Amino acid sequence: MALTTAGNGIDSSGVPCNVPAGIKALFLADAADVTGLDFAATGDFVVTSITPSGQFEKIDFKSQQCQVTETLEKNEFGNSFNTIEIEADITKFDKTQRRAFDEIDQVCNLVGIAQKYDGRFMLVGADVNLGVDGVRFEQSGMEQTDERGIEGGNYAIVKYTAMQTQVMYEYDGSGDSATTEAAKVTWLTGS
Repeated sequence: MALTTAGNGIDSSGVPCNVPAGIKALFLADAADVTGLDFAATGDFVVTSITPSGQFEKIDFKSQQCQVTETLEKNEFGNSFNTIEIEADITKFDKTQRRAFDEIDQVCNLVGIAQKYDGRFMLVGADVNLGVDGVRFEQSGMEQTDERGIEGGNYAIVKYTAMQTQVMYEYDGSGDSATTEAAKVTWLTGS
């Protein structure tokens, strides 16, 4: 077996190899505020446009602080579904962050964009089959403790869960003229 790479720390699919794993930032919006998603016709699991702009709140994470997992399964009827779980371990959790996460918890259905350390932006909470309204994506739990495990301290674990029919789509921003990382962040947050 021959291993091939594109060189300079880039794998054969064009993704950097030498970057931290996990999520750099999570962008969350109320699904009711996202009125349009344009999916690429190529079948490459790409979202080219999200409308309107400026609807997402950004949550930044340190390396290894937030991870995403996908589990593709079939139910008893033979239908495929993908469970996406995002878990964030937040140190130095303060009252401002607590209020922000409590507000997010009040939203019935979220749409999210997970910005990975490799530069990709992945859509969570929508797919081409179900759109935005057919996928349930919500904050599924929050534990807050201190370093000794006592409840109410400055360490929190926040979990989000989505069940959709397909894998996460990559947001490439091409339909929004937002093809760089900075341009995507500006499009999503409005700032």
